[in-house]
Order: sequence, then structure tokens, then C-alpha cells
Amino acid sequence: TILMAKSPTAAERRHHARLRDMGCLICARPASIHHITSDGYKRITRDHRLVAPLCPECHQDGPHAIHRIGQRAFEDLYDCSLFAWASEQWAISNE
Repeated sequence: TILMAKSPTAAERRHHARLRDMGCLICARPASIHHITSDGYKRITRDHRLVAPLCPECHQDGPHAIHRIGQRAFEDLYDCSLFAWASEQWAISNE
């Protein structure tokens, strides 16, 4: 289990809301926030800034959900880098 050091700041909560409003990164359905836990090479500390919007099917419930198949397999399947995307999105939110 990965523990969060603290609750999201006001800026992080605004960032989460902006991303949720985008819809699922994969299928555009209504989304919740998924915390990115790897930079593609190693495990990273869970961070409220490094998140992606995913619907329940893509997040936890579907056969190809990230919590079922893991981040590497998910990224390979959908040809994406969640860490890079989340980093870019935080930079946009933090402008």
C-alpha cells in the first residue's frame, strides 16, 4: 500500500478537477483521478500532481484496467506514457 504524505493542496484539487472535466484519457467517458506510480523505469512516490483521468472501466473495473494489468502493460496497450502526460498537464495547470 502506498500512503499519501498529505492531502491535496488547493492548486492540486483544481488540477484534479480540470483533468476530471477532460474525461477519460483513453475513452473520454466521465473520469476519476488515477495517481501515477512509475516514471516508466522505477516506482515513484505517489504525488497529487502526477495524475491522469481514467473512467472506471479503464481505471479499475475493465479487463484492461490499469489496476488489473499494471502501468507498463496499460501504456503498451494504449501507446502512451502516463508519467510524461501527467507531467505536461501539471505544468499547464501550474502556469
